[in-house]
Amino acid sequence: EKGFDRPPQGTISGALRAVDLTARTPYTQQWNVAIQQELARSISLTVAYVGTKGTKLQGWPNANQPVPGTTPIAQRRPFPRFDTIQMVQTRFNSSYNGLQVSGERRFSNGLGFLVAYTYSHTIDTTSQFGGVMDIRNIALCRGNADFDARHRLVTSWMYQLPWKVSGKLSHVVGGWQVNGILSLYDGLPFSVSAPNTLNIGSGTRGDRLREGSL
Repeated sequence: EKGFDRPPQGTISGALRAVDLTARTPYTQQWNVAIQQELARSISLTVAYVGTKGTKLQGWPNANQPVPGTTPIAQRRPFPRFDTIQMVQTRFNSSYNGLQVSGERRFSNGLGFLVAYTYSHTIDTTSQFGGVMDIRNIALCRGNADFDARHRLVTSWMYQLPWKVSGKLSHVVGGWQVNGILSLYDGLPFSVSAPNTLNIGSGTRGDRLREGSL
């Protein structure tokens, strides 16, 4: 039990914090490719693919998680004399893949705009509600990240109002612009929580028995 905090004086139980002595340095890998084409004067289209992979990411699972059962919880823990042992580990991964499409009209003749759409998917093992559900099989936690926004559309524009006034009013009426930004994106996924149905001292995530359509 190297790395465990010393419990309070006079006790032999309690929640602890620990560090995995085999922990590695987390790292990420990124790659991308893009193609840009001019469609007309001042208008261009860009299509890009972006990928990211996180390896040996840090997490804080309960290393003293009991196995499900009906007997007293302490008897089913790896270290029965202790409660939760929150251990820093680097055994988690993530991935991101995104298709990015953007069209731009450079400001010309009083008008300019940018339209950008991203279709992406983020997967990991640690961001879901409740963290790691089974320390003995973390692959069960692999799924959509809680911050996975599958579709995202952002547009911005600038339009110079074509008001031409001479004389003293030109300083008040002339030179006005209309600018705007619009952002639309999918809602974020969420994990359905369940009570302590496994008798492990904490809540769990619900087990989806059907295909999930509402």
